[in-house]
Amino acid sequence: MKKFLFLFLIPSLVFAGFKEWGAEKAIDLATRFDEVLFDLEIDSSDLSGLPKDKRFKLSFNLLPFTIPPIFPNISIKGRVFKEKKRMPQVAFSLNYGEILGLRLAEKIDDVERARCYTYGAGLILKKTLKSDISLFSGVKKIGGKSEVFLKEKGTGTGWFSLEDIPINVRLNEYAFFTGLYILRGKNGFWSVTSGIIPGKKKLFSKIELGFRKHWVFGLGIYPEGTFVFHPTLGLRW
Repeated sequence: MKKFLFLFLIPSLVFAGFKEWGAEKAIDLATRFDEVLFDLEIDSSDLSGLPKDKRFKLSFNLLPFTIPPIFPNISIKGRVFKEKKRMPQVAFSLNYGEILGLRLAEKIDDVERARCYTYGAGLILKKTLKSDISLFSGVKKIGGKSEVFLKEKGTGTGWFSLEDIPINVRLNEYAFFTGLYILRGKNGFWSVTSGIIPGKKKLFSKIELGFRKHWVFGLGIYPEGTFVFHPTLGLRW
């Protein structure tokens, strides 16, 4: 049962071709599950401010976390103040994501409750440097919770015990970030973001390429993460 539950926490390792490498990464990922949640939250965040002609923007990642429905997520941005000559654009951002697959673990006899979700709320300042280049900076609150309650204690999977893994964790940190937004023609853009979560001493970066008006390819970079690179594919309106 616990081996089955563990697979829901680390679906990316199911197809690992190297057993020892996969086992090592599995243990590292599970024992640092709070770090994984921070990475997922940043992956699903839209941090680059709003185009001049937009008052609101909606986005969500399709891959790798929504298809299959492992981590459905949504991000909303809204403009508070329009950019003026001596004043930057001020916008807010809200996002939410949940590992829905983990709820299936509740169908297992030994599992009483299983939930895992993240959320974020941020403030973004954006100022145009040239007609096609903007600078943005901001701060966001990152929260969330992962909890798995077992009905009774049991044995491990044979090479570790789930009781030794901190699956009941909470997120409660602030992230600070800055970056550049570069327009590419009528329907495209480049975005480069760097940031830090001081409370966790955690650095992160994001590179995003917008194309065909609504599509966005992204690459999250987490130097201290179990998986350093997180490719994503999303939609924005």
